[in-house]
Amino acid sequence: MKKISSILFFALLVLPVAIIGKPMKAAEESTSSKWASFVGEPAEKVCEHIRNENPELKSVIPVHHLSPVTMDVRPDRVRVFHDDQGRVIRPPKVG
Repeated sequence: MKKISSILFFALLVLPVAIIGKPMKAAEESTSSKWASFVGEPAEKVCEHIRNENPELKSVIPVHHLSPVTMDVRPDRVRVFHDDQGRVIRPPKVG
């Protein structure tokens, strides 16, 4: 019985997370490393660059790093977090 419950646990909880989580994580890592050079740059210019480079993205927005944001993940959105001076503080990523 213990073996069956372990298999069920894996099949129902671990496997779907592994399958769903990997493609998005890979996309996030590739864009984060690709856009790492934007840290320190003006957020508006970075947003413009990302929009021009990726016209399929529906939402590329500058966001102050202390602003509340929703926790949903959208593959058509990039948030560019910036400081009080409008400089990007971390690499933008899709989501």
